[in-house]
Amino acid sequence: MSGVELPRRSVDELAFEPYVVGGRVAGEVHWLRTTDAHIRAGIWRVDPSHTVEPVVFVGHETFQVFEGCADVVVDDHLALSVRPGDVGSIEDGVVAHWWVSAPFMKFFVLGGGRDR
Repeated sequence: MSGVELPRRSVDELAFEPYVVGGRVAGEVHWLRTTDAHIRAGIWRVDPSHTVEPVVFVGHETFQVFEGCADVVVDDHLALSVRPGDVGSIEDGVVAHWWVSAPFMKFFVLGGGRDR
């Protein structure tokens, strides 16, 4: 064994910060990986009282829902409804609006796509 210690924490113990996209706050995030130029990962949460404006995805996002339900609307059409345990993927450049009806949390990985 190399003696490398890998961090492990409960989601309840994580420190969240505002998630700023295009100069607007879009919920909160706890970053798990930001040092790699090609991939970022984190946990995103948002409360239904916080309006999340349409977001342009910069990079391909793959996610798993931990908590809550959401409708993902693209071009004024329902593209995806998700609930706890669901996984999904959204392509780079898609403009999506997340509508949540209860506190929502997901794990996500962003990779590839345009320059950040």
